[in-house]
Order: sequence, then structure tokens, then C-alpha cells
Amino acid sequence: MGLELKSADGESIAEKAVELKKYCFAMHALQKAESEEKLKALRKIMEKEVD
Repeated sequence: MGLELKSADGESIAEKAVELKKYCFAMHALQKAESEEKLKALRKIMEKEVD
């Protein structure tokens, strides 16, 4: 396909993935979007799920 995602696209995808509790997919999208703050927030969510 060769499509390039914008940072906002990756963040939108990640938000939807978190709603569906697809955390690994969300993490991958945020890494591609280079959104460090949202990655940190996602890691906290994931830690709470494990506890």
C-alpha cells in the first residue's frame, strides 16, 4: 500500500485499541506516532490491568 500514517492517525488508532483492550496494538501505534507522553500513560494502564 505504501501509505504513511500521521502522528494524529497513530494516536487515534491507539485510542480505539485501548477501548478494545488491545494494548500491544495501541503501544505499536503510539511508537509509530512517536507519542512518548501517551506511551507512558498506556504503560500505566497496562500495569493496572496486570495487578
